[in-house]
Amino acid sequence: MGSTSPYAFPYPELTDAPNVPSDMQDLAGAVNDEIVRVDGDITTAQSTADAVAAQVDTHEIRFFAKDGTISSLGSGNWTAVSFTTEVKDTNNGHSTSTNTSRYTCQVAGSYELNGGHRFAANTSGSRGARFSKNGTVITSSDNIIPATPGGQMALSAKTTQIDLIVGDYVELEAWQNTGGNIAVDAASFGVKYLGPA
Repeated sequence: MGSTSPYAFPYPELTDAPNVPSDMQDLAGAVNDEIVRVDGDITTAQSTADAVAAQVDTHEIRFFAKDGTISSLGSGNWTAVSFTTEVKDTNNGHSTSTNTSRYTCQVAGSYELNGGHRFAANTSGSRGARFSKNGTVITSSDNIIPATPGGQMALSAKTTQIDLIVGDYVELEAWQNTGGNIAVDAASFGVKYLGPA
């Protein structure tokens, strides 16, 4: 009995005694073994491709919202800005109807936060912007400056990086100390996944 190269499929030599049923059984068995091997290779390759795709998807986690507002920001109170207009939310971490100020972590890792807002015209006191995690200030993000003379005033929180676990939430907050209430609008808030913590 001879065999092919490189798959070693058997075939009868010219000098072999004829035995068609046996020869066909040997060939079918060899072909079946090769199919099983190829199926295993395909399964392994698919698993690898799925793992790579999952990693790519994770690194594409992005959130960006705009047109955030606080209709009446009280003096001396840090208050989270609400967002009902999403530009991008690849991992469904934000709701436009419930807790609209929050981006809630869906995949644990390190994240970068950026954002800011605009205050209505008022020359008194100071203005502030910062980020918070689970309601607690992220101290590296504080940005407080005196009010500018006349006109509206835009202010950004300091871009910061923070480690989050699933269920943690982050918010952009505004502050002022004019002694009265003022409006906040034109806010934007961005969250970007950087990788595992």
